[in-house]
Amino acid sequence: MEALDDLAPGHTVVFEELRRGLSTGFPWNEPERSYAHLCEADDWWAHVAGHFQVVLRGLGVQESLSPITDRIRLTIVDASRYQVYDDVVPTLSALEAEGWRHVIVSNHIPELDTVVARLGLSEFFSDIVCSARVGHEKPHPEIFRHALRKAVQGRPVWMVGDNVKADCLPAADLGIQAILVRTSGQFAPYAADLHIAADFIRARRVGPRRAASGASR
Repeated sequence: MEALDDLAPGHTVVFEELRRGLSTGFPWNEPERSYAHLCEADDWWAHVAGHFQVVLRGLGVQESLSPITDRIRLTIVDASRYQVYDDVVPTLSALEAEGWRHVIVSNHIPELDTVVARLGLSEFFSDIVCSARVGHEKPHPEIFRHALRKAVQGRPVWMVGDNVKADCLPAADLGIQAILVRTSGQFAPYAADLHIAADFIRARRVGPRRAASGASR
């Protein structure tokens, strides 16, 4: 909507109509499919921009759409538009000092690693498994299998996520211990924040000191 306001002044698009139009048609809306053919950033964005353009034309936008979709990409890639929760750095730092290794597993844009770096968080993650780069969206099991290959074999693994269907249930189906954070839902264990989640994981810890940990977006 910001892109429309700036580049198509006088448009008649209503926010709720835009929300409804953009509620389907993207890779994350059909996670059962493979998107391996879109693993290059420009290919992924061309696919997504095509759907943006179909929706915008359907809502009566007559202006040239390429500048609008280009602006959307720039806005989403802009790390200043993201906020890091207060509990993230202290929790990741503490767990890392205790021997845990962290991997991001996220349905996100191809430039997620750039966003993470600009937010000053790269040092806390040994790897980033991004749906736009691996060609599968959560809850597809393949993205979790990809993440497991980044873990330390034979050590405990946890999926820390804020979505029951996309994070916790599919991880549990693969034998990964999972904990739901922030967003309440029908899943246990649940933690209101990362401090509580870390304490729970510590209490359940088994095996050698070094272990692997999975973390969602």
